[in-house]
Amino acid sequence: MLSSKSLEILAIIGDLALETGAFAARKVSKICFAQHGGTRRAYTELLRRLEANELIIVEQIDSADPEDWVLRLTATGTQKHSPASPLRAWESPWDGLWRMLTFDLPAHDHSARSRLRSWLEELRFGKLQGSVWINHRSLSEIKRSFATLKVPPNAIVCMEGTFWDKGNEGQYVEKAWRLSAAQDAYSKYLKFLDQLQMPAPSFQTYQKWRSQERPLWNHALSLDPLLPRDLWNRCRRGANLALEAESRRAAAKRAWSETIPHWTDLSP
Repeated sequence: MLSSKSLEILAIIGDLALETGAFAARKVSKICFAQHGGTRRAYTELLRRLEANELIIVEQIDSADPEDWVLRLTATGTQKHSPASPLRAWESPWDGLWRMLTFDLPAHDHSARSRLRSWLEELRFGKLQGSVWINHRSLSEIKRSFATLKVPPNAIVCMEGTFWDKGNEGQYVEKAWRLSAAQDAYSKYLKFLDQLQMPAPSFQTYQKWRSQERPLWNHALSLDPLLPRDLWNRCRRGANLALEAESRRAAAKRAWSETIPHWTDLSP
């Protein structure tokens, strides 16, 4: 489990490095100190832990000063920073099979029920009815994830197959997930981007924008089942606003990254 500070550093590197994947550690350190405080030694140790966990690559560039190093996200670090992508999910194949999960946990075991519900939401299961949940992801992926969950295995049943009226998957998707709510949330996010006017470039203005942007994006993403193209088309809906939202989010963050050299409040 990564600490909040570790996740924040990954987010900073991921947000501001973008296309190049490289970001001078001096600015990262100033951001971390501004937000979390701490010492240079603690900051250096944190970078080394992230490097040991293969989340970042540290290039020292002939300097022993950690603030002169260049940081790069690894593929694992990128996934930790941004684990969910509507665009990636859209292009992923679907084998035509559903995974149906049902459980029978004692009503008084609030802890186990809470862990299970969090896990179901993390894997983006959709609630079909009662304690019956469905998912379009592979059974092997679900099993790997379930192995980390501290819930009695005999309390869970997971099966895979098809609905008896195969071809009408859209009605089950609409019932299991709040697609309209997710699309409304993405629409609100797009309206926020429409109002973006790049202010005077500084860390302070970037942080203000980020504090408004991230909750809107995270809320929309939390409602999104991340359906592949094939399943979305079976719902007989229009365009998936998540795709436009993710593309425009990347463009907005790229625009911010281009202002970094002019952030006078982070100058050495």
